[in-house]
Amino acid sequence: MILKDTGITTTVVASALGTSSRNVSALCKHANVNPWSKWKPIASEVDTMTLDELVDKRYGLQVLEADTPEQLVEEIKANNNVGVIYNKAIKKCRLGDFRNYDTTAKKTVETSESLYPNNEMAIGGGDSNNHSRYEIPIDGLQIQSSPTTIGVEDLYRQRNPDGTTMTMRRGAYITDGTNSVWFTDRIFWWDPRMKKFAGKTVDVYEFYTNVKNTPADVYVQNINDRFFALPTPFFRLKVSDAEPPASKIVAVIATPAFRKRENEYDKPFRIVDYTVMFDARGDIYTGGKIRNVVVALATDAKGRSIISQQKIADFLDVKDETISEAFKGVLDNRPIDASGFPMNIFFCVFYNDKLQLATQPKIDINDIPRD
Repeated sequence: MILKDTGITTTVVASALGTSSRNVSALCKHANVNPWSKWKPIASEVDTMTLDELVDKRYGLQVLEADTPEQLVEEIKANNNVGVIYNKAIKKCRLGDFRNYDTTAKKTVETSESLYPNNEMAIGGGDSNNHSRYEIPIDGLQIQSSPTTIGVEDLYRQRNPDGTTMTMRRGAYITDGTNSVWFTDRIFWWDPRMKKFAGKTVDVYEFYTNVKNTPADVYVQNINDRFFALPTPFFRLKVSDAEPPASKIVAVIATPAFRKRENEYDKPFRIVDYTVMFDARGDIYTGGKIRNVVVALATDAKGRSIISQQKIADFLDVKDETISEAFKGVLDNRPIDASGFPMNIFFCVFYNDKLQLATQPKIDINDIPRD
């Protein structure tokens, strides 16, 4: 429910918050206020809230940030594993702050926890031929900005010292309490440093950063490096030494990406380009026939609410120790309304009538337009 721009009363607000209180101060400080709504009570000294003031105060949200991932993790721990603080109205409580208040606004960004079934992962992929199946994208649900909902670009668009916009990418810090490793873009479970986590439970902390750190692009610290916490950045994984031999038919390798806009009038997130391959290399995979191979866009990570889909093949035979041809195509997203298309969708791959992979199409935060 979105409250109107006019006619805001204590009764209207109390109903939206689910409370019987009619006290303005109590309503502005109420625990049920949705922090992900753009319009809401925030700490500010102005008499009347404006959009400019909300933007200046970053919608009342303070993102934890640091110069290194280690420092950021310590800040997150000190804040009970929460990465974004809602600075509520304290001194000045304005009932008018509830104009356009959105009770249903969703959290701006989620971690990639949903990409790990049962919160488990296996170390493997030492052979360069099967690295890809042990590379998990650092890529969770992201909310697009709207007039009432805080989007990723509202919360994480940052400036360099020279005034230019930072190029942001996702990162993850993995630790067992003694050992730690961090990457950007993907977690590379085949990296030899990950073997120290075998048989342990690890803590994962995700963030945005303006640097890159992968096995191919080794990080060198710079004075301008910054790390920004996700709202709820923490989750746990149980790490096993290796997957059992001959336990799967094929691995799915998929690289979906939102097509870049051709011009300023082209709406973003309208089309997803994809490449999909099926890999039977390595001891874990037996190869063989798979049937009813389908790719789809869905609104959820379980592939239940389908937006659009295409059948790749009725049957596909992938021989042991081989990789299939690359299947390339296009899927159309579904518009929310006349304003545009959602970016918080999932690219899903099915075969043998089961969901085999769900991941979000790649998007660069700097390609996201402002309202």
